[in-house]
Amino acid sequence: MLPGILGALLAAAVCWLLFNIGVTTSYSLWHQLTYLLSAVFWCGFGALGCCFAGMLMHHPAH
Repeated sequence: MLPGILGALLAAAVCWLLFNIGVTTSYSLWHQLTYLLSAVFWCGFGALGCCFAGMLMHHPAH
């Protein structure tokens, strides 16, 4: 779980840099922050979902 969240944070930093390089119009800091936090949330949520699915596959219900 921890590598997934760390990967999401690293990817968010890279995406923020790409966002600032590629965008010609200026967005506020709050807009950029909410964009990054939502990306980290969904990456973490996906990592937790994969962990949950893996646990279900390895431990079938009785």
